[in-house]
Amino acid sequence: MSPQLSIVGETILKQAQDEALTLWASPSDTDKYVDDAETNVLICREKNRHDFPTLTELRGTPLDFIGVNVLGLFVRAPIDCRCCGEAYQEQLWEKVGKGKAARMHYVAAHTRYYPGGKYLLKPGHGRMTSKMIKESLATTATAGVSSAQLKRQALARAAEIRAAEVAEAERRAEARGAAS
Repeated sequence: MSPQLSIVGETILKQAQDEALTLWASPSDTDKYVDDAETNVLICREKNRHDFPTLTELRGTPLDFIGVNVLGLFVRAPIDCRCCGEAYQEQLWEKVGKGKAARMHYVAAHTRYYPGGKYLLKPGHGRMTSKMIKESLATTATAGVSSAQLKRQALARAAEIRAAEVAEAERRAEARGAAS
C-alpha cells in the first residue's frame, strides 16, 4: 500500500514526473544552435528574458487595446521584444470602478513567439535552457585552451588584481596622510 500524498506532495510528484519525460537538447544540438543563432537572439536566450518596453518608457502613449476576450478583459496590442524581435507579449487588463474611482488592473501577460522564428528549437530537438546556452558560449570562448592554461591565466589575473588593489590602498593611505 502506497502512502497518501498531500496536495503539495502530489504537485511535486507530478512536476518530477513531467521533468523526467522532458526531452533536453544535446550539447551538440545546443552548440549548433548557438553557432547559427543571431547575437540578439542569443542575448535573450542567455538572459532568459526579453526586452519588452515598459509602461514607464511608453508614458504619455495611450494603451492600444485591440479587443476584449471572452472573460471581458481588455487585450493590449502585442508588444515586440526590442532585442531579438522574435517574441511578443500579450497583456490582459481590466478596468474596475467608474468615473474618477476607476482603475486599470493588470491581469496577466503571456510571451508568445512568431511562427517560423529562430528563437525556439525545431520540434523534436528538445528543450534548451539559458544555462545550456551559457555553457556552449563559454566552451567556444575557451576552445583550444587546456584546463591547466586556464588555471594559470586565472591565477595570473588574480595576482594582477590583488597588486592593483594593494597599489590603490597605498595611494589612498598616502592621500589621507597628505591631507592630515
